[in-house]
Amino acid sequence: MQPYYPPPFYAPQISPAAIAKTGLRRAGNLTAAGLLAFELIGVIIMIPVGMLSLFGVNTAGNSFLVMLACNGLAAFLALYCVFSGLMKPLGCRDEVGKAFGKPISGVLVVCAVIIGFALALCSDLLTNGLMWVLQQLQVPTEMPDFEPETLSGANIAMFVVQIAISPALLEEFAFRGVMMQSLRRYGDGFAIVASALVFGVFHGNIVQAPFAFLLGLAMGYLAIATGSIWTSVLIHFANNFNSVMLSIYQQREGAEALGKVYYIELIVALLLGAIAAIIFIADKNRQKLSPSPVGVPKKGRMSAFLLNPGMIILFVLLIGNALATMFLSDILNNLGNLAP
Repeated sequence: MQPYYPPPFYAPQISPAAIAKTGLRRAGNLTAAGLLAFELIGVIIMIPVGMLSLFGVNTAGNSFLVMLACNGLAAFLALYCVFSGLMKPLGCRDEVGKAFGKPISGVLVVCAVIIGFALALCSDLLTNGLMWVLQQLQVPTEMPDFEPETLSGANIAMFVVQIAISPALLEEFAFRGVMMQSLRRYGDGFAIVASALVFGVFHGNIVQAPFAFLLGLAMGYLAIATGSIWTSVLIHFANNFNSVMLSIYQQREGAEALGKVYYIELIVALLLGAIAAIIFIADKNRQKLSPSPVGVPKKGRMSAFLLNPGMIILFVLLIGNALATMFLSDILNNLGNLAP
């Protein structure tokens, strides 16, 4: 009798492209879960404030301070704690730690911040143009007003913390940190565009989304080019702090005076930005963008990252919230007019 030899086992061969797309879908679902957690925690934390009003507790005198405290706590819990927990499953803990390290050159950082601030002002002009077009189409463009009712020292300080300092640290940690660093293994260009796109949609309204997307592209590239996310943190802070100061100036001096100051600021920023760009381009120390590795397909990366259950749910909720914010007040007013 001849001995029996079982046939050899052949494991199915999985292509590098399939592995890459699987990783992108997983990254999309995980990052979407983190951003959904942010939205959920924000809603949960704001419930007690609404309950106080229902039970007749007067919070009008400190409504602005209460709102800032609650939003700040929600941002800390969601964006820092949740995304810190996502670094391990996304496999980017070391990359994020390195990205928050010392930049390549102090000169590069200074030039990058000036360039980023100038680009932010240019993007703001595009946003103003978009608002004008929407107004001509009679599309509501009003945005929530987060300015303090009174310009007391405490209100201004918390206004700066909430609008300038907190987003610069927490949003850059989440988007240019955890999200972009986890996607760089699929190509730096793709990581910059993907993280900027989600960053834009995450702002939750049709007016801010294009501006945030363009600024996200600039901050992502400049963070990689200088070798440090602290570059994008500084750009983010400079842009938001400038918005705070202009809002306060408008309250005190009026819209006409603000317009003159804004255009002077724009001209100065563009001139300095042009000089900084020349120095930045001439500096050979800046880091070049890495292409997609061998085996990672250039086509299909964005669809794999975005067309998954987590991202689809996130985008539907954010876009739905944006539309509700735009049209809800008009709908309620029309219903009120129809009431007997």
